[in-house]
Amino acid sequence: MTTLPDDPISDALDRADAGLLARRLDARTCPPELLGRLVRHPVPRLRHLGLTLLAERRDIPNGPNADDGQLALMARLLPDTVGSSPEESLLLAGLHARLGPRKPRPRLPDWRAAALPARVRIAWLRTELLGDPAVLHTEPAGEPLYRAVRESAAADAHRPDRLVAELIGTGDPVLQAEALRLAREGLHAGLLAPAFLRDRLVRLLDAPDHAIVTGALRELAEPWAAVTPLSPSLLTRSAGARGGGGGALGSAVLVAAARHGHHAVLWNTAEDPAGAPALRRQAVELLGERAERTDVGRLVALAATDPSCSPGRC
Repeated sequence: MTTLPDDPISDALDRADAGLLARRLDARTCPPELLGRLVRHPVPRLRHLGLTLLAERRDIPNGPNADDGQLALMARLLPDTVGSSPEESLLLAGLHARLGPRKPRPRLPDWRAAALPARVRIAWLRTELLGDPAVLHTEPAGEPLYRAVRESAAADAHRPDRLVAELIGTGDPVLQAEALRLAREGLHAGLLAPAFLRDRLVRLLDAPDHAIVTGALRELAEPWAAVTPLSPSLLTRSAGARGGGGGALGSAVLVAAARHGHHAVLWNTAEDPAGAPALRRQAVELLGERAERTDVGRLVALAATDPSCSPGRC
């Protein structure tokens, strides 16, 4: 496939023949000078083609050090505009977002001053957020921000740790739920340190929203977080401050208590005659999984006196 700026290519550029250029040019081998001419061409069709080729070139693996080179090329070639159409602007927002960890990062165009459709504004907001999570301090809560965060991934963030921390710090339950998602992504991808993440999850145990506390407890019950046991007071506080922590929250407290070795929390629930039957049964089941010989008599006696238990099962 021909990719050199020979006469047919130059003629096609002069004629703004996007069809011929699309057939003749290959993202892997298109010379940077030609890409630069395309992404700054006065004809929208050719600019769109150039931006598409630039995006494809960024996605092509070319060796261990190629990624830095492609980022440098992209940073050098990206125009400092928001584009003349929604489609072009979406491409530009996506390309700026891919520059993520590169330093120095090109300054974003003033997309807030442009008359852009909602979906395009959300794409630019996502790009800005991935590069600098401090935007959360000034961006009003609402569907545009929620969608921008929802469409973000930990691997795309310049500093995933800062992004997670800032989202948690908003106190907004929607954003904190997204922080939990990004925290899981970042941990599994090796982007977030377990100690950092554990500290942030513990802070969420004081969140006013039950669903957020439940999600944080479920993460803290994972093996990676149970290496260093939590204080039992954190678990009992999570349940006690919310009227006993019934339902999903209470269940998450029990599982976390079992994983962190706090059997006293399980016994207190199991032996509480005023407690929810479902939680009492769960506490006994969790105790049974971890019972020692000295616990058998206590468990049998509990099962025999608990009206919520059926024969052989509690």
